[in-house]
Amino acid sequence: MKSLTQLAITSMLIGASPLTQAELPFQFDSGSTGTEDLHVSCSYEGETTYLNVGLSGIRHFNSITIDEGCILKFIPTGNGIGMSSNPVRLLVREDVTIHGTINLDGTPGELGSTNYAAAGGIGGPGGYNGGVSGHTNHQPQAGYGPGGGAGASLASNGNCSSSSGANGSLTPRANDIRYQMLIGGSGGGGGCNSSSSRYYGGGGGGGAMLIAANGTITINGEVSAIGADTGSSNSYHAEGAGGVVHFIANRVAGSGNVAAGYSIIETNDNQSQFNIETTDGSNFGLQRLSLNLTQAPTLTITSVGGIDTSNINAVQLGSSGLTSVTVMAEGLAATTEVKLVVNSEMTRYNAVETATLNTQGIATFSIEVGSGNSVMMAYVSALVTNTAALPQFEGEKIMSARLEAMPGVSAQVVFYTESGRRVPDGFITNPMQWVSFI
Repeated sequence: MKSLTQLAITSMLIGASPLTQAELPFQFDSGSTGTEDLHVSCSYEGETTYLNVGLSGIRHFNSITIDEGCILKFIPTGNGIGMSSNPVRLLVREDVTIHGTINLDGTPGELGSTNYAAAGGIGGPGGYNGGVSGHTNHQPQAGYGPGGGAGASLASNGNCSSSSGANGSLTPRANDIRYQMLIGGSGGGGGCNSSSSRYYGGGGGGGAMLIAANGTITINGEVSAIGADTGSSNSYHAEGAGGVVHFIANRVAGSGNVAAGYSIIETNDNQSQFNIETTDGSNFGLQRLSLNLTQAPTLTITSVGGIDTSNINAVQLGSSGLTSVTVMAEGLAATTEVKLVVNSEMTRYNAVETATLNTQGIATFSIEVGSGNSVMMAYVSALVTNTAALPQFEGEKIMSARLEAMPGVSAQVVFYTESGRRVPDGFITNPMQWVSFI
């Protein structure tokens, strides 16, 4: 496995520069500040290079070239519990030439048994993980993501029935493809079938990627962001959904293969002859639109009762009562108010405490936790800067937003309607474009 040195990540806008070419309505400028050329070469067919795109998913380059026979993948990947990643955004000052492969596919779910569950497949970057499989007396889990497929059902005697989980789906914009959100596919539901000893986790969803280049994007190889199944016949599995690939450049060319849930080509000089293997492939001219790539702040519940919860989502406390909780943030000002909520599923007990971040970005709590299973969430309220411009969700205005985190789950910006309904993940494109934190 080869690794590439990470460049600095800069928040910026993609905009339009003044007219410079008479034959084009305007000349596109990706806004890339990159000075390094990314050249992916390989010593043998199928050798894979992993590019670290960081938590933001944004990388700046001068140019990108992927040689024939070489594969480029990205880290981090997956969007399930404790495995969060943003879509990949590659901003390029000159040309992008792909003779090899860019792979953002989800991975298959694993195989369990009557005694233990199997993990779902990992989603591609910006995609979502598949659901965990079931086993005797244990219900299979749904796939992750806004369109995660339901898990298979159990029979009345607790054994796995002869059914598979539901396939995951991609969350599309309801109308204009120009505003299709850059979001990966959701995971498939976990399977469970006692009669054939098939206990597969659901497939991971395909990832999502934007490539924006000032010059020409040429694809003679392949770009793939498809969802995975188990790769086994008669396995009572469910597939992850395909993701989204979006190319923006002054010229797009080549005769390669593009496979995803949605593929979008945005250029005023389209010379491509791609083999499009997608649910929907759309081509349109350059738009005078801005894409806000500002990175969202982070918020993490780092410990509960002295137990590190950075990467785990369940804690056994042993008894109810006052419990210490530590929350850490980056990108938020000192004295920012953080709320911590604990809900007991058994006793309907509810506790809410407030603390402020110190100069190190840490807030500490002492909160009452009831008996039985409880759900814990930390959040910071955000100001929605232009509610009138936001799309309505099922006929309701979107009026508020919060940065929410749970133990073992990375924080995300969540929007709420006027009546308090939670807006599904990914419905709002580029959420940091619409909010500010006080």
